[in-house]
Amino acid sequence: MVLPFESMDYGEDQIGARNITELTDVELNNLANGEILKYNSVSSKWENQPDNVGSGSLDNLTDTNITTPITNGSSLIYNTSNSKWENSLLVDNDTDNLVDLTDTNISSIANNEILKYNSTSGKWENNNLLINEIQDVNITSLQNGEVLKYNSGSGKWENQDNTDTLNELTDVTLTGIK
Repeated sequence: MVLPFESMDYGEDQIGARNITELTDVELNNLANGEILKYNSVSSKWENQPDNVGSGSLDNLTDTNITTPITNGSSLIYNTSNSKWENSLLVDNDTDNLVDLTDTNISSIANNEILKYNSTSGKWENNNLLINEIQDVNITSLQNGEVLKYNSGSGKWENQDNTDTLNELTDVTLTGIK
């Protein structure tokens, strides 16, 4: 007894595709070892591409364009013209110092200085931090000998006359001291 399908010719025109390249919604170009099929919604086809999923390498990402040579201290800079992150050498071929960065303007550094952002220049600049520049401090008309006292109403430290003698206290009355 012969089954009906045993005597058939298995050509692609009778049964259909027997391998991926015969499928109408697949477009393979220059196949390489380890590639995957990825769907392209523009062409409505499955296309072969390198397996970038979980590759752990920046240059396999679609939004990076890493070129050689990559040197020690290179950094990634975003290029708006091609919408990609690119490796770049800044100033002196590395960015191991803050002064190498394009958004800093550091000069004559003194002990205990800080970096403050200057919105006029668009750069971080070294400077001293003054107490009245702190957000929870409100100092006005500063006089010699004043102290800072916390004002819970305003939530700020404010300058007050310094109480340096007994008769300046509100609960002390001194008369005829000898």
